[in-house]
Amino acid sequence: MQRECNMLVTQSRQRQATLLDEYGAMNLPEFFAVTVECFLKTGRDVALPPGFVHRSLRVFWARFGWPVEEKCNAPFIFRIGTDRSSWYVLLSVTIVLLMCSFGNSFKGWCCLSLFAFVEPFFAMCSFEVFARGVSLQRTGEGSVVARASDVSGRWYRLEWSLDFRNWEIARDTFAWPSEVVICRPGVEFAFYRSIQIRKPEPPYTLAVIGDSTAAGILTNPNVSGWAEALIPLVGEDARFIMAAEPGLSSKTFFGSNRRSILKRAEPLVVLIQLGQIDEFTRFPEVKGTSLEEYDNNLRGIVSLVRQWDGTPILVTPLPSSEFAPDGNLIPYLGERSRVMRRIGDEMGVYVLDLHQRVSELYLDATPGELALWSIFDGYHLSVPGAKIIAKLTVDALPLHISQLLFGSRARW
Repeated sequence: MQRECNMLVTQSRQRQATLLDEYGAMNLPEFFAVTVECFLKTGRDVALPPGFVHRSLRVFWARFGWPVEEKCNAPFIFRIGTDRSSWYVLLSVTIVLLMCSFGNSFKGWCCLSLFAFVEPFFAMCSFEVFARGVSLQRTGEGSVVARASDVSGRWYRLEWSLDFRNWEIARDTFAWPSEVVICRPGVEFAFYRSIQIRKPEPPYTLAVIGDSTAAGILTNPNVSGWAEALIPLVGEDARFIMAAEPGLSSKTFFGSNRRSILKRAEPLVVLIQLGQIDEFTRFPEVKGTSLEEYDNNLRGIVSLVRQWDGTPILVTPLPSSEFAPDGNLIPYLGERSRVMRRIGDEMGVYVLDLHQRVSELYLDATPGELALWSIFDGYHLSVPGAKIIAKLTVDALPLHISQLLFGSRARW
């Protein structure tokens, strides 16, 4: 251990980059504490130099099932929790057991008492961890704010786990200057890690799955769709695939040629807006779905897009532009929108809440503007209305995605 501590001292004096905090170069006890802290934050074979201390920690935690043998390119691994099971307790127990094994039981129990005293303070406070241009900050129970401040343009994927073995996607793609809130309702703590992924190369493909509110109606030139209005906004390095069609529902998508088109093209980003036909159709046996079926179908579409490492983005259905006597909009597809938001939280999918944004637009509009934007049924869009909603769509996209697909047109 002394030899490895001396190596850190030498590297610190020579201003060399080290994985361990330079604070560990002060003395041998600090070196040991910094090493254990780094090991517990990463817990992976690539995290520390293969010296005596690292081997000892690997052997020790392997007895308790800690998966230290698996190699991973995660820039950092961090545990978020509000209960007394934070990593400070884990660190204190490690120090106690290792010191007891070296015969320093009194010092070990003193350390345990100290950590037991200060740990509740850390559990109640928000704290932030930075690593390679990405930071995680706890803002409340089960909620994490992830920020990318890496101006180099690197892309990351965020993952989370409850047991450090089974990892699920917390966010498909993440890059500067994004900021997202990750909510895990009912989850007291979780491990989070960011993994750098390859930034896409042109041409960048955008696809849209939807019904006539996205695609428009070919037989009626006065009716347009917000996805149709996106086409002239797409950047020079991007391609557009119209996978929306009138009458498409989440049930009929899987048997349609739209699914085959997407699987062949493997687009980078897929916007998914379905729900109107699921709720209102003349053929409920063929196209209609219950909320449970709708939930399952959307999850299946998200999983399909992720098979080729695409980024699915859920787009909540458009509201009605018709008003009730009390001055509010007539409720329309609100439950379907709530299902989408819940899936976004549980599966780590970006949710573009057009239902909310367009509702606010309609509430602030004049009667003349509403007459200009909507068409015959208060739900479909006119050509000018489709252009307005298309701009709202681009504005609501994660910035790193909108800049990639729409370039300088991403913000106006």
